Amino acid sequence: MANKKGRKFIPVFENQLYSTLLFTIIAGNNYPKKIAESLNKDFGNVSRQLKFLEKKDFVSVKIEGNKKIFPFEKKIYSVNWNKILDEFIKLLKEQKDEFIEIHKNLKTNIKPERLELLEMLENQGFINNLKKNKYLIYSLKIYFSAITKIKRCSLYNALGYFTFFGDFEFTTLTHPSIRQVISQMDLKKDLEKLEKKKDSYPSFPPKAEENTKEWYDEFRASHDKMMKDMSSRFEGEEKKIQGVINKDMDLRIILKFNEIRRNLSMDLGLQIALNDATEQTAFYVINNNFLKEEIKKYCDEIFFPYSLRYKGVSENLKQEVKEKIENMNENDTNAPKPNEIKHKERIKR
Repeated sequence: MANKKGRKFIPVFENQLYSTLLFTIIAGNNYPKKIAESLNKDFGNVSRQLKFLEKKDFVSVKIEGNKKIFPFEKKIYSVNWNKILDEFIKLLKEQKDEFIEIHKNLKTNIKPERLELLEMLENQGFINNLKKNKYLIYSLKIYFSAITKIKRCSLYNALGYFTFFGDFEFTTLTHPSIRQVISQMDLKKDLEKLEKKKDSYPSFPPKAEENTKEWYDEFRASHDKMMKDMSSRFEGEEKKIQGVINKDMDLRIILKFNEIRRNLSMDLGLQIALNDATEQTAFYVINNNFLKEEIKKYCDEIFFPYSLRYKGVSENLKQEVKEKIENMNENDTNAPKPNEIKHKERIKR
């Protein structure tokens, strides 16, 4: 679709200009003059763009003031989260369809339960709960508000990045960064207690002569007791968190969304292409440093039998990859040939 001047119109979702206006409203600049000032834009242009966003249902407006009392009315804009989340769901479904199509075409060894999880995006009840999820909306509000202060980008790019890197696992104590912090805090507290009361653990430092069997036994007993105490604390905290999750439907939905997001964040097409590049580079190195017989033996006895990537993959595909590996020197005219003298010297050593 093109406008009167022949320029192609970019949909709001993919349009950086209109997206920036939406981010600015979310950040709290909600009337035309303030929006124009915050973006250093012409007031007239901003007003026209806001009317267009209203027409496309991305924003709604209410009027404050009274012309009988004040010389003008003030228009207050707010974003239509339902519309934004509709576009987000559409993006997720497109990513899901692409993921499944690539999986079917390439017969990848994705677990069936992961594919079943993605199909939740077709469950209208789940979608309705996701669109009104207070944690998702809060997170997006903070995210979009920050974007407008840092850079210019479209809703499409912002939500694509959110899908790939947004992470809600912090709500359980399994999140690595939180577990690490808590571990360090607990360890510090334990060590401080030991300084005050050294007899509270078997021996810290051990009483036996250093580096003797008795010393190691005492040290191990002390360490094991400390780790057991820390584990019991984690178990108590995790039970507490699980209780909160069970009572809070929004929390359960956002955690389920996070599982879907984590699956979609693995762009299957790009991941396979990257795997191929990494794999071929590895064999490019091997072809230039090992003899053909060694390479064939490695492929037959180690690489294909034990590689998780080729678990459940058809023999035809394995054979195709094997031929690429074994014929790499012939196929790649730029590849330096293995130095047989170097190999013989290496074998002697």
